[in-house]
Amino acid sequence: MKLAVLLAVMPLCLPGCNGREGSRHETAWADVLLCGDVVDTRIAQAYLARAGSESLEELDALSVGADAELAERLQEVTSLMLLNTVSWSDLGAAPNLKALSRERFDSARRLARTLAGAERYETGEFGMTPVRPPTPAARVTFLEIISHGGWAVPAALELCADESPSSRLYGAMILVRLEAWGQLDTLHHMLDDDGAVSLDRGCFIESTTVGGALAMRLKNISTYLSLCDPDHPYRITFEAEAYLRRLDFYEHGPTPPGDPYAATNESRKQGGTMEATSWDDFWRRSRPVLAELWDQ
Repeated sequence: MKLAVLLAVMPLCLPGCNGREGSRHETAWADVLLCGDVVDTRIAQAYLARAGSESLEELDALSVGADAELAERLQEVTSLMLLNTVSWSDLGAAPNLKALSRERFDSARRLARTLAGAERYETGEFGMTPVRPPTPAARVTFLEIISHGGWAVPAALELCADESPSSRLYGAMILVRLEAWGQLDTLHHMLDDDGAVSLDRGCFIESTTVGGALAMRLKNISTYLSLCDPDHPYRITFEAEAYLRRLDFYEHGPTPPGDPYAATNESRKQGGTMEATSWDDFWRRSRPVLAELWDQ
């Protein structure tokens, strides 16, 4: 499906480039991605990523000769896709797009390989320890992998298949921290993993299983719970918010000033996104809020 076709089913009206007003019938997603308008570019990234494999052909064409700014936007879309809608092998259908992300994918994979065969899982917790010890090297590596975003998903999946239960838990927890909800089947399968793991809680060692530790982590994550329930009243909102949190991260970087959940919280408060009835309705409601947050 061409991007222009994707646009035709989207009832948002986005401004076109060069100050030109473009309706959903006149402005293709590729044009929006090429525009300098921050909010519309970010929303376009969400739509393109959610379209998954259907948008790969045209994204691949955009990748040829892309300047540094466009290349970065395309890589961000790729990261969002890997989190939600496509696999690394799926990107074989878009070799030019895939090549843009090769370095980041390889970096995440190199880091993940150091967690293969792990003897224990480092939680990074220190409990009531009066003097905080240095962060364990494995935990530092875990956090570095997380910083790679969607490009770390293939590496996490390799860890999920490792012989070591602790390594499998690292893989699963990376997916959860990344909000890689495109891997729900993997996470559901790992809930049955009875491999024994020991979790260092700082003051004590907790003995459990891969599945047990994962279940404890997932049980209070609203996005996960909504995606597992087709009738969940806030399924659309929680799904879109997962995309929005990543877009906000792209906009502000790894250490955003103030509240890192400002975009989702303000969209709920000012845009009423908890009442959104569709994906389109969510972005229509949130757009004015994002304009205030990002166009500064």
